[in-house]
Amino acid sequence: MWEQWFNSYPDLKLLDLDVGRGQSPNRAIHHDAALTQLLMPHDERVLQQSLTRLADQDEVSAAALIIQEAAAGALLPDVFFLAGVFQIAEGNFDEAVRMLGRCQGASPEPGLAIRRIVPTLRFLIRVTPCVLLPLYPNAYGAELLHTIALWRTGALAESLEVLRDMISKWGLHDELRLVGGIIHLEQGNYDRAVKALSVGEQTERDALELSRAMYLAWAHYKREEFRSGARSLISALRLVTDVNPHLLARARQLLAELYERNGMLLHALRESGRCRPADLPGEIAAEVLNREERWVTDLGMLTGPEVERMARADDYQVYVPDAIQQKSPYSSLDTTRDPVKNLKPKEMSWIKRREEEREIAAYKSAVARGATVKKPGSTGLSDAGLDIRDRIDKAERWWPGRRQMLSEARPNPWLAISDPTQTGHLRFDFCGGRRAPANPLTGEKRQRLLYAMAGASLLIFLVLWLLQTCVY
Repeated sequence: MWEQWFNSYPDLKLLDLDVGRGQSPNRAIHHDAALTQLLMPHDERVLQQSLTRLADQDEVSAAALIIQEAAAGALLPDVFFLAGVFQIAEGNFDEAVRMLGRCQGASPEPGLAIRRIVPTLRFLIRVTPCVLLPLYPNAYGAELLHTIALWRTGALAESLEVLRDMISKWGLHDELRLVGGIIHLEQGNYDRAVKALSVGEQTERDALELSRAMYLAWAHYKREEFRSGARSLISALRLVTDVNPHLLARARQLLAELYERNGMLLHALRESGRCRPADLPGEIAAEVLNREERWVTDLGMLTGPEVERMARADDYQVYVPDAIQQKSPYSSLDTTRDPVKNLKPKEMSWIKRREEEREIAAYKSAVARGATVKKPGSTGLSDAGLDIRDRIDKAERWWPGRRQMLSEARPNPWLAISDPTQTGHLRFDFCGGRRAPANPLTGEKRQRLLYAMAGASLLIFLVLWLLQTCVY
């Protein structure tokens, strides 16, 4: 069930943009003069019409227009690029692969005309089930979209080939590392996944970093390296907090699972308890209810030595020590003091006083024999152990309300969509902050050329007229 949850796709409406939020929306279109539009080639004119409809929030009509133009055959690579984007948005990944494949190595660079017409246009592509990445219309965006389309069709080997080519061209960016690691995980190559997702330096504190750490922990989990998985995820959860709650819930539940595997039940309960039931699908909320109830029950049954072991657990190394050898509060070689000298009954009630006297007598007898027993009235726990016992008591008081919340969680069909084709993978965003490229459209070039020819013709006419005037 947990693996299915990691591969589920929440609806795009439930996801916020955690990476590159951009500026305020701006749907302004670069409008040209009537002469420029008249001089535009057919592909460029259709591209501008489609982008104008997209800016007017008529995505259906814009997609139909550009897809029809691409199917008829076009010379402008931006037509295939935009058609591939619309195919991904509609879940037609096979057609998206065919369209975006036409953009590979195309000249001019795909996306120049799109950015010239709508400089603020971006594509929010789903790189993981809970993370959206903004891409601009350019060669890098075209190849990454092609990689993701191949990945969604199941062509994992071909997707990795395109990814390696991108790394050789533009370097190893965070999103490329993340996509490559997830593909290795789906192939079952856990060693390669760990190598791809591991980094030696700190990266940006954003959703991509948390996703990388989460999938790295998942790869360690598959290799049964539970301590390594927990360590890779703990630091990311401490540093990255400003992300959408669905990604955060998945990361916390995975960390809780890793804590349980390492015997740190109180830590597991803490991480799982931070997840709101509204952020969990119905069946996952039921599973979380069963797990947390089991943890609370097991914590309440811990003996003194087990509580002391948990108190000495290393949070950084995710390590619980072996059974602790209890030390005697006194030394049998100490002859300077009597360990039982100051033990006197303090109860005022006669019945309780007699019971206390019997306990003191038993304790003195044990000390005389050299046995290690706890002092009457003492819990036998250290300060750290007492703190753990207090936290367990608080968890037991907190659990009834938490149990009611989890039991009342209702299934949300928009949180656990398992079929990638049944949900969106791309959203359009007009929050880009880059300037329009200096490369003019073909219609603009023709207009400038026509103006230059008209000016030259007028100049030649004036020169000939002046010469004729001077002669006569």
